[in-house]
Amino acid sequence: MNKSMNEVMVRTIVKKAIRNLKIDPERTIRNLVDMALQFSDSAFQQEFYSAAQRLLSDEKSGYYDLVKDTITRVNEQTLLTFSMNLGYNGLYLGAKRIRETADYHIPWSISLTVGEDALCDRHHILVDQGEELGIHTWHLFSNHGIYECLTLAECHPDSAFVIFCDANEIDLQMLDYADDIHNIALLVPYNADADVLCELLRASGMFYGIYHCYTEGNLPDLLSGELLEDMQQLHPAVTVFMPRFHGQRKLREQAYDWITRQRTAQKCTAIPWELYSDMLLVDTVISGQGRWVGFDGYGQLNTEEGLCHDPELNILKNDLPTILRQAFPLTKGTT
Repeated sequence: MNKSMNEVMVRTIVKKAIRNLKIDPERTIRNLVDMALQFSDSAFQQEFYSAAQRLLSDEKSGYYDLVKDTITRVNEQTLLTFSMNLGYNGLYLGAKRIRETADYHIPWSISLTVGEDALCDRHHILVDQGEELGIHTWHLFSNHGIYECLTLAECHPDSAFVIFCDANEIDLQMLDYADDIHNIALLVPYNADADVLCELLRASGMFYGIYHCYTEGNLPDLLSGELLEDMQQLHPAVTVFMPRFHGQRKLREQAYDWITRQRTAQKCTAIPWELYSDMLLVDTVISGQGRWVGFDGYGQLNTEEGLCHDPELNILKNDLPTILRQAFPLTKGTT
């Protein structure tokens, strides 16, 4: 059976599952995980689905409420497309292709700062090159460039795009433009307008979440649990936390330790996610090395260690494979 036949089969299964979730979400989720575990062909997949089995054995898990809410309000085509692009194209086919590359590291996801500038054409080329390498998950940070973000997603229907929006970018005109783009998740900042923004997204059938930037000063608000509890009242699918300033490893470790404990406890009705730590975790599981890779508003490579000042590591200067090969070579024996 070739890949195209596999994709048709998987898409049919997922489409049927989405409909069954509306009838019996608990049973459907467990059946899907059991089936995925049965057909897992890598240690990563077996470990992931075995952990999911253990979590879902708790019938009081908050994630069941999350699924019920999501399946009833999010556009069905968006659920199908986004899940296929993230899961099948990204974490299955893409991950296999990434592991086949022997001489340099390829991240499973790339972050881009997108604005109203000349970089937009280069972003399209970058995504084309990334998909060739197996990258099908993109985190877009809108810098007054929400329509550029949406156009990028629309032109690359085989990838999943998580778009971090500015609060003033969410309006009826933008949502009308996004209505037929089904491979996106829209994230809005947690601020005074978050309830209004989430209500707009919810009414439009969008797959959405909330993000919050933590600092040393406001970290106690996160660790107390009150912040997460308040955010869940807005019914997001995911709550994303990230440090406001680059680096701050110890601060991030504190936040991540708390976030992983909340996730395991399953009391949440939205998935808590620490942007950098969880991206690094998935990257490590897929390819053996955790690397956070992004490009700033000028096209310059950005990593977990900070901005790379080498002018050769810029998407205006070089293509993506060249940049990754120069920045992240693999030594002999590295997997």
